[in-house]
Amino acid sequence: MWNRRLTPFIAFAAVLSLAAPLASAAPAEGVSSDDSVDLVNPFIGTQAEGNTFPGASLPFGMVQLSPDTGHYAGYRYTDDRIRGFSMTHVSGVGCGLGGDLPMTPMTGRPDTTDYAQYAQPFRHETETASPAAYQVTLDDPDGAVTAELAATTRTGWQRLTYEGSEESGLMLNAGQALHGVRSSRVEVLDARTVRTTVEGSGFCQETEPYTLHFLTTFDRDIEDVELFDGDEFTAASTDGSAATEGEARQGAWIGFDTTEDDDVVVTTSLSWVDADGAAGNLAEEGGSSFDEVRESARTLWQERLDAIAVDGGTEEQRRTFYSSLYRSLLGPHRADDVDGRYLGWDDEVHTADGHGYYQTSSLWDTYRTQIQLLALIAPQEARDQSISLILQGEQSGRLPRWGWGPVETNVMTGDPATPQLVTAQQYGLLGGWEDRLWTQLVQNADTVPSEDHPANGRAGNDHYLEHGYVPAETGAECKPGDCDLDHAGSATMEYAVADAALCIDLEHT
Repeated sequence: MWNRRLTPFIAFAAVLSLAAPLASAAPAEGVSSDDSVDLVNPFIGTQAEGNTFPGASLPFGMVQLSPDTGHYAGYRYTDDRIRGFSMTHVSGVGCGLGGDLPMTPMTGRPDTTDYAQYAQPFRHETETASPAAYQVTLDDPDGAVTAELAATTRTGWQRLTYEGSEESGLMLNAGQALHGVRSSRVEVLDARTVRTTVEGSGFCQETEPYTLHFLTTFDRDIEDVELFDGDEFTAASTDGSAATEGEARQGAWIGFDTTEDDDVVVTTSLSWVDADGAAGNLAEEGGSSFDEVRESARTLWQERLDAIAVDGGTEEQRRTFYSSLYRSLLGPHRADDVDGRYLGWDDEVHTADGHGYYQTSSLWDTYRTQIQLLALIAPQEARDQSISLILQGEQSGRLPRWGWGPVETNVMTGDPATPQLVTAQQYGLLGGWEDRLWTQLVQNADTVPSEDHPANGRAGNDHYLEHGYVPAETGAECKPGDCDLDHAGSATMEYAVADAALCIDLEHT
């Protein structure tokens, strides 16, 4: 007798047993659009160290626009103040990462540049979230501000409604994030445009630096602007001459006249390549209205979620299922600009040819389950993500383990890239790339990265290849991040899994 409580998960398993063509998955029969997208609860996992985020993002989007409350991963449901709405997040991440360019709407100018101090109070009664959008009212003592968030692939949108305010504004803070900000630059280009550059570093430890480029536009003229450097505010103009940069906190207080029209729409684009990339992304994806962007995002999420149909069970179980499916489609993140350019792992600009380019692959977390799912319901993206890993290995000289942007973080153990890519190969996703794939896999399995390479790789490989196991050497000298010699049992198992996958691939080559 079937246990009806398990029916949704039985249906899911049945779907996973089917082969899928290399094409966009079509909506499954028996599920209405409203059912799937409305069953998702983005707040699941936002407390008890679930480390998820409730903000706006498209499937595999470059931008994840979401509130930050002071938790290391961004948002924590039990907090009651929002420091800002920032542009980059990673779902489920276990250390501070992302949270770049937080923007905080408020009424009245703050007397500090520290977003932990000027964070705005909020209540969950005014807060809603869906896969396509997020909304909350900030209870500013001088007048509430309602913030609505939406996103395209490479832009984040905010519609800010200032209620009863005589002084409406926005703190744009380039010098603070969920990780370490090394330096930043803020330029006021004209009365409606601000350009920002952020150099960051770190994920569980210090990493090689990386740079993000942003371009922010407003749907009305700035009434007044003050730039800040550290704790000092300085009045600035909008004639294109105002800028501030350095290692201290950099940013701007941007004021608006909302006495007759209380809505301000803020659109920010992101590029990992350069300022021209951010401008191109904004030009391509920034021409719609806020409502159009939000509705388009909702439609896209409906199509993605309707790729899998579930029957039976309780509504709570269906909500759990679709909320989990939603999170499985948040990453890896798109990393090429609209013109196809992307920053490779050799710190050079490349152009994607015949594929999209993706980054931020937490491979230890994904090779067991996510790649199999994506191969079936998002095969084009699974192919492009796998090709991106091969390219990153070629560009840097070593396949990634856990990459954030164009940087290896060395987080987790073992050799997860091998089973990840072999799985993609076995699903038929890497036709034409077999030789390049094999070259990377063999190097990964047979060698240890050189001392001047930033990756730890199979740090215990010499002993493992000779004796069949990774030795335990607590405090072993490795590069920053996780060292396999500190996790000998786990690393031995992970190497064996990777080698077994490699043998399976060899049998079919």
